[in-house]
Formats: sequence, C-alpha cells, structure tokens
Amino acid sequence: MKKIIIFVIVLLLIGVGIGIYIYKGKKKDVEIIDTDIVKMGNVSGFLQETGIVKAQVGAQISIGARATGTIRMLKVKVGDPVKKGQLVADIDDREIVAQMASLQDSIRSIQNEIKQENDLYPVKKSSLQKDIEINRSKYLFAKSSYEREKMLFDKGFSTTEQLDRAKTDMDVAYNNLKSSEIALEKLNKEHNLTLESLNIKLDNAKNSLKETQVRLSYTKIYSPIDGIVTQVNADEGETIVAGLQVANLITVFNPNMLEMWIYIDETDIGKVKIGDSVEYTVDTYGDKRFEGVLSKIYYEPIVKDSIVYYLGIVPISLEDAKLLRPEMTTHVKIKVSEKKNVLTVKNGAIKFESGEQVVYKVVDRAKNKIERVLVKVGIRGENRSEILSGLKEGDEVAVKLILPPDFSGKKQVSQKRLSKS
Repeated sequence: MKKIIIFVIVLLLIGVGIGIYIYKGKKKDVEIIDTDIVKMGNVSGFLQETGIVKAQVGAQISIGARATGTIRMLKVKVGDPVKKGQLVADIDDREIVAQMASLQDSIRSIQNEIKQENDLYPVKKSSLQKDIEINRSKYLFAKSSYEREKMLFDKGFSTTEQLDRAKTDMDVAYNNLKSSEIALEKLNKEHNLTLESLNIKLDNAKNSLKETQVRLSYTKIYSPIDGIVTQVNADEGETIVAGLQVANLITVFNPNMLEMWIYIDETDIGKVKIGDSVEYTVDTYGDKRFEGVLSKIYYEPIVKDSIVYYLGIVPISLEDAKLLRPEMTTHVKIKVSEKKNVLTVKNGAIKFESGEQVVYKVVDRAKNKIERVLVKVGIRGENRSEILSGLKEGDEVAVKLILPPDFSGKKQVSQKRLSKS
C-alpha cells in the first residue's frame, strides 16, 4: 500500500511539472532585456582586412667581407646592439700595411728623382745657353771677317787663300752655334720626357697606394646602421677570401624601421585611398590598438589562395615599433567613410528578418510593448549605425529581447509610411 501511495505522488509531481512547462511555453508576453536610445552622433565606416608587420627597405643589412685575410677580431655577437659607424670586425691587415709602406717608399723615390731633374735642368740649360751666346758671338765675328775679306778680295786686296780661310772659320762658327742650339733643344725634350715618365710613375704609384688604402679600409668592418646583430657567420681566426667564402659576415637589423603590409581584397580596393586612417591589433597585445595612415597602395596584385589582393603600406611609428616585430599578423580596420551629427543606434538593435532590416521600437517598457519597424540603414560603424529613416531622435529600441512564438508584429510600420517619415 505504501508503494502505491509513493507511485501516485510521483505521477502527480510529474503532471504538475508538465503542466507548468506547457503553461510557460504558451506564455505570450515579450521580454525586453536591453535597450538603446536613438541619438545624434558620428559614425565611421570600416573595412576589416588582414595585414603583416614587415621590415622597411634598408632595415636589415648584411655586411660582407671585401678583404682577404684572417679574422683578427669579432667585436659583436648575436643580440648585441650596435650604432652606425661602430667597428664590428677586424681582418688581419699586415700584408696590406707592408704593401702600403713599399708604395710610399716608391713614391718618395720618384719624387726625389723629379726633384733632382728639376734641380739639374736649370744648371744644364744655363750652361748650354752660355755656349750658344758664345758661339753666336764667334759666328757673328767670323761672318763679319768673311764679308770684309770678300770685299777686299773683290777689290784685289786679298788672296783666294785668305778668303777661303775666312769662309772656313765662318762655317765652323755657324756649325758650333747650331750644335749648341740643338743640344739645348735636346736637353729640353729629354727634360720634358723624363718629367713625363716620372710623373706617370708617380701617378701610378699614388693610384696603387689609394687602391691599397681602400683595401686596407676593407679590413675594418663597420655597422652601416643602428640596430641589433641578428647573425654572425664566422669566428675569430678563420681565413676568408673576399667574394668566395663569406658573402654575409654579420647581419644587423634596425627594429625601429618597420611598416605594415595590408592585404586589401579586390572587392574593397575601390573604397580605400591614400591617407585613410587605420587601426590595427596584434594577437600578443590584444587589448592595445595601434594607429597609422595608409601611405601607399601598390598597383601590382598579389594572388593568395586564388584570391586577388592589393598591397597597402602603413608606416609604423618609432613608439609602436618598440612593441612590434617583423612577421606579426595584424587585424586591420581601415576607416573609409565618416558622417558626423547623424541619427544613430546600436548595431545590435538592427535585426535582419526575411531580407529586411528592422528594429523593435519600445512603446511601453513597463508593459513590455513593442512594435516592429522597418528602417533604412546608412553607414554601419563598429558599434553604431546610421539610421536614414524609420526612427527619430529619442526613440527607445530593443537591443536584446525575447519574442513569443506567435509574435506577429501587427503594429509593423509599412514601407510607404517609412518613405513619408
């Protein structure tokens, strides 16, 4: 008997539960959970794209060795900060220094030869000029004697023997004058040729010295930029052959020289322009928003997974570059439009039903009375959207609500009424 009573009580409890469930399921009241007030404000339209942090051109420099020799000293290791112009490696330069010393000796020797030539030339020239003057005087005297002797011979006061002797003396004096003039001309030519030859040798030696000095400069390797050492591909004591063994001795990266590449979908490229404001986040700093400006849009497309993109470039500020690193993925919002002082409502209040955009206007909050209203939406912003028609400032609309299954929206505003509002 006791078991029968317990069984009946259980059946009654189940029946009561089912009754309450059925009763609640048939409840037709609307439940409003959250609302928003239609108000004037600013709305910005955004495009959401994906980007990646990249190093700018010139941010990473691979420093090669241009001198052949043994690495005498490596002054940095991976992770060390360096400054532009800082010495990072030193290659043994003893052979080059010896070549420079030899060339410098050759230059001094040639310069001494030039000096001696320039010192002796005036002395030799002066001596020859004196010989020329003497021989010229002798020639003039011999010529005068010959002319006088010929005059006497023509008058019969001189003999043929005397005339011939005077003629011979004049010819000898003339030949001596010409010989001394030729000697001076030869001296000038030899002097000029000697100087030309010595100057060519001097220029060649100086050029060789300059080339050797340049080669010497290659033994000192300096960082061309500020940055961090990311690679060191040799050790002290290793012998390197320029152009054959170590193309990249040390790599330096400037972490402050960053930019962001945005992959803009071909369907969106017509909506963006240079100068648009950009907001972006990275996974490692989820709560931090970075900002920038679109500075370039490349014309050449990039095809990834059969989708066409165009590359937009955003420079990254020095402050932001301290946090970001190359190859980080970015989640980007590009501001492509903005309207100020327009009618706005929270995005959550706009519902899509049967291909239409509607909101549920609160008629009586205390009685949970609402009406379904068709609206025309303009710019859809990140949090709020522009309302072109269907609502007015101050209207209260439901953002979150629960509708009964049989809610028919009998107070729905027609599209005709919307056009007149």
